[in-house]
Amino acid sequence: MKLIHKTINAKTLLMHALIGITGKIASGKSTALNYLGSKGYMTFNADDVVRELYLDEGVIGRVMKLFPLGLTQGSREFPKALGSSPRETFARKIADIIYNDEVKRRELEKLIHPLIEEKLMLFASSLRGGKIGFAEVPLLFEAKMEKFFDYTILIYCDRDVRMQRAIDRGLEEKKFDMIDRVQMSDELKKERVDFVIDSDVEVREFECEVDRVIDRIIK
Repeated sequence: MKLIHKTINAKTLLMHALIGITGKIASGKSTALNYLGSKGYMTFNADDVVRELYLDEGVIGRVMKLFPLGLTQGSREFPKALGSSPRETFARKIADIIYNDEVKRRELEKLIHPLIEEKLMLFASSLRGGKIGFAEVPLLFEAKMEKFFDYTILIYCDRDVRMQRAIDRGLEEKKFDMIDRVQMSDELKKERVDFVIDSDVEVREFECEVDRVIDRIIK
């Protein structure tokens, strides 16, 4: 575990504390967030927010202006063309474009990241009376969102382990490579976060390490 390098502000903790969790694909971020949720902490998942945004007709309309999907929003053919799972299909079509086109990816990020920030601020505003909230944000540093957090945690493990985890979840190796490539390296993130947790351990040991980090923040 990396030692904390910030001065803990006791006054801030009395009000609330927003902790950011980041890491590369299949590093164990969601495992940590789910564990924290099971302990009663308030949690926020940026990927869930994006999934919700892809259900918003206004957002879909703006996204479709950026990408040549060959579909017309509002037409009878729109939901039919996306199949039985419109949201998943829409997200997959977008992903196929942005992970092969950096310009398009950055255009989408300019649209989506401010919307995620709005949701994150609403989440932060719900933390009162000494509550601690944890937010999983894969692109926390890439999107320059570190300014919103009191402390940040990096969940990491070796690339081969992450790739096997992703494949076990049904992700193709090619797609894993594309996603992994656009994310900031663990080496750079380790220099910027307050805590580092290795997830390539037994589940109980990983949970104990998460508990130790929480204790350090609180105490």
